[in-house]
Amino acid sequence: MWGLLRDISNGATFKGYTLSKDEWKRLLTAHLYGKERLTRTMSISEMNDFLLFLESFCVDNNITLHI
Repeated sequence: MWGLLRDISNGATFKGYTLSKDEWKRLLTAHLYGKERLTRTMSISEMNDFLLFLESFCVDNNITLHI
């Protein structure tokens, strides 16, 4: 997860602002689940969905993955 968030942080901006890995995590969990979620409380299925969402976000935004 942190590798994906690093790539997102290095390759994307939000409304012109550069965000940290933690900021991207909060923003994207809120987008996926409708509210900010703590990843440590997610089930395995929810974490898998979040990781797939991160990968899709990278593809949709032409972010190169370094994993």
